[in-house]
Amino acid sequence: MAAVLEQEKSYLFEEVEQHRLALTEKYDAQVKTLRQELAQLRTQLDAEKQAVAVAIQEGELARQKDTQDAEARSEEVVHSLRREMEIIEKGKSETSAHPEITLKSNKDHAELVSELASMKESFEAEKRELETQKTLLEEELAELQGLLEAEKKTTVEMSALKEALKNLKAEKREVENMAEGMKEKLYQAYQQKGAEQSGLEEKLQAARDEGHAQGEQRGFHQGKMEGLAQGKQEGFAGGFAEGRQRGIEEGQLQVNEEALTKEKQMEEQLDALRGERASLEKRLRQEKENSTRLNQMAQGRDQLKHSFDQILAEKDLLTARFDEAITTLTEQHEEEKTMLKSEIAQLEDQRLNLVAERTAAQAQLEALKKEISRQTMTKLEVEDSPRLEEQAFVIPQNRNAIQEEMEQLKLKLREAEVAQKGLELLKEEREGLIKENGDLEEALKKLRVKSHTEEGSKIKAQMAEINSLNEEKQKMKELLDQSSDQLMKASTSMALAQSNFVRQLEEMKRQQPKSSADVESYTRLQVSLLEHQRLVIVLQDTIREREALVSTVVQEGEDALQHVTQVSEAKLKDTQERLDWTHDLLVKQTEKYNQQVSLNQRNAVLLKDLYVENSELIKNLADNVAHSKKLQKKCASYRKSFRKLRSTVEDSAWVSPILERI
Repeated sequence: MAAVLEQEKSYLFEEVEQHRLALTEKYDAQVKTLRQELAQLRTQLDAEKQAVAVAIQEGELARQKDTQDAEARSEEVVHSLRREMEIIEKGKSETSAHPEITLKSNKDHAELVSELASMKESFEAEKRELETQKTLLEEELAELQGLLEAEKKTTVEMSALKEALKNLKAEKREVENMAEGMKEKLYQAYQQKGAEQSGLEEKLQAARDEGHAQGEQRGFHQGKMEGLAQGKQEGFAGGFAEGRQRGIEEGQLQVNEEALTKEKQMEEQLDALRGERASLEKRLRQEKENSTRLNQMAQGRDQLKHSFDQILAEKDLLTARFDEAITTLTEQHEEEKTMLKSEIAQLEDQRLNLVAERTAAQAQLEALKKEISRQTMTKLEVEDSPRLEEQAFVIPQNRNAIQEEMEQLKLKLREAEVAQKGLELLKEEREGLIKENGDLEEALKKLRVKSHTEEGSKIKAQMAEINSLNEEKQKMKELLDQSSDQLMKASTSMALAQSNFVRQLEEMKRQQPKSSADVESYTRLQVSLLEHQRLVIVLQDTIREREALVSTVVQEGEDALQHVTQVSEAKLKDTQERLDWTHDLLVKQTEKYNQQVSLNQRNAVLLKDLYVENSELIKNLADNVAHSKKLQKKCASYRKSFRKLRSTVEDSAWVSPILERI
């Protein structure tokens, strides 16, 4: 019996050790995979952070450059306006000193007013464009801030995954502790069985007290560990919630502070622009008032106005020629554009015509082949006819025409084959992409099947362990039945011996005792009878105790096995759910990453377009400045010519009495 129990003990130890090793390997593999996934996610996050940082730096540099350019342009415009105002004031002083130059200054003033209006309009247009660029940059900054928030969320999710890994490790340790506890319990049970064989009630009571103390100690330790784990989880949850709330509040405060600073900066810029606008409007009002005064003073000078009209007519002619040149250039550009579009459409039509001609050529070739076969048949049929010479003359002509058509068709076929090769290459590329997609789908299916097979193998292994434990339980029951049968046989043999002994005693009672030896034998028989009865009672008690002990051990083993199976199944389900969750999370993260990459690419393209548009605007501004300088030079030349005309008019004799009258 002891040898069988020792064998069962060693077998159970081996099974528990194998189960523990399998669980440790499984959890180690899961931890390794999760670590690899975490490393991949970290690399992806680092790459995204670098890309976002580069985009932010580029946006900041572009914004700074735009602001500097806008400030430089505004300063240039202000300086030019100040210079022109100084020139106007000098002209006013000259006109007050020389009243004969009032008409000329009036015209110059009107031209300057128109130039100022045009420059104001260009400045406002540039201001609008800069505001649009500013709004676009603000939108890009908002998108980048959203990306940063998404990255923060991913970091939070990564921390959650780390905590899940820590929980899995803690659960692994708990399972190992439970396995060690099972080992200790089994060892204690077998020790108790050995103690029962060597000792009786005192040893059993001591073993019970020891088991009770160990159970209390184990329960205290396990309760302490569970309380610590629960406290850690609750503390982590509370700390995580508080930290997240604190981070959200700090992020909102930072965003609000940045928005307030930006609003203050914008308001300051708007106030400065409003002040400049008010000053410009004041100057314009003053100039308008001065122009009205000058117009009132210059109402009676019609002859000089006629000369000015002639000069203006010449200027209009020059501007008309300039406008005509610009319109011709624009028309040429539009014509070239339409020509290019028409050429593209013609090339597309040629491609379609080539495809159609190829099909038509193939149809004509088939028709020609049929015609040749038909003509050969007719030739064979007509060899004996009287019109042989006429048909022989017609056949070469038909052959020449057919050969020409064949050559034309061959050329068309070659062109169509070239187009067909291009289409085939496109088809091959499309088929390659479809094949790659199919390979990826097959790989995904294989991975899914592999995961299902691994789960099935694990479940089968667990079922095999459960079946082996059930078989061991059945063997233990059979051994208990055998021991109980042996004890029943022993008890029956003892009962028979007791009955025989009772008969002998009754016979000795019937007979009269004759000597002291008979009396001693009689007393000995009674003592032996009592001893046998006591031994029978002790054997019955030991049988009952052993049966109870074996039943308790078996029940504890069944309960422990059921608990272990339930815990393992729950943990398997939990780990499977976590793996599915992590897989879904990885899929979502990859989708977000791809979307982010596409958004970054779009933002990069938009930034490039903005840079190109900005450079074009700068070029246009430079062209406008050069054009304005040219116009100023022309105005100066016109002024010089007008002065020359005025000097010639003043030198003439017939104008002097008119001027004296004026």
